[in-house]
Amino acid sequence: MAPQSNGRNGQGTVLFVEDEYLILMDVSRRLREAGYGVIEASNLAEARTALHSWSRIDVAVLDIMLPKPADGVGLVKWIKSNRPEVGVIIATGYETDSELRALAPVIEKPYRPDQLLQAIREVLARRPQAA
Repeated sequence: MAPQSNGRNGQGTVLFVEDEYLILMDVSRRLREAGYGVIEASNLAEARTALHSWSRIDVAVLDIMLPKPADGVGLVKWIKSNRPEVGVIIATGYETDSELRALAPVIEKPYRPDQLLQAIREVLARRPQAA
């Protein structure tokens, strides 16, 4: 699946990375309804393509446990080093440790759409504003 956006980004643009197609479609729709532009990625390669394009991305929501070979943690670290203006939220259904939680806020699956929207608002509020 190629990265997509609806161009409507009054609230900001979210890179949403999720390998479960139905979750990707449902959450992307809900994010758009909430006023966010959405770039969809179903794997890390698509996420990297979006991030390397230097498109406006305000926050990335990353399912870090994608099919192998995948390095979601490595992508979080890359974003922090190379795209520090992009806020990051880690989404996972697995147990997390303090090292992972130190990288970025974690939202545990299954999450409700309102929980994700609140996490996005919190990350956007803490993000440094572009000069």
